[in-house]
Amino acid sequence: MSTIQCGENCLRIPSNAYEALVHLRKNSGKRTLWIDAICINQYDLAERNQQI
Repeated sequence: MSTIQCGENCLRIPSNAYEALVHLRKNSGKRTLWIDAICINQYDLAERNQQI
C-alpha cells in the first residue's frame, strides 16, 4: 500500500495504483482519471457491489 494526498486528505491506495499515477503524471496536460481504488470506498461492500 502507498499513501497519496488528495486535496487535504491522505488516502491509502494499492501500490500498483500509485505506480500508475506516478507514471501518468510525467506526461504534461490535464486529465481526468477513474481509479476504482480511489473513487470507490473499498471498505463499503454495498458501494463496491453497486459499482462493479
